[in-house]
Amino acid sequence: MVELHGNPHRGELMGDKPPRVLKGCRKIRFDEPAWKGKPRYRFVYRNEPSDGAPAKTVVLSIGRRDRMIAYVKAARRVKEQAAQEGQSS
Repeated sequence: MVELHGNPHRGELMGDKPPRVLKGCRKIRFDEPAWKGKPRYRFVYRNEPSDGAPAKTVVLSIGRRDRMIAYVKAARRVKEQAAQEGQSS
């Protein structure tokens, strides 16, 4: 997270794979330093605005990658935010 302060574009840009609602969000793979396999955890976030110099970074989810837990939580938050913005319009 500290590295995001200096480089909000550090994470891998998420594409059009399911859940598609996360297109344009970013992810960082991580694990414990002693872990030898593929990273088991994901940090999913979105820059706002997504282009140019972001004014803020919104953390959507930090969690396990197995069973897509981190992505499901992030997608739920994106949908909830969209619904709230739709109600306030």
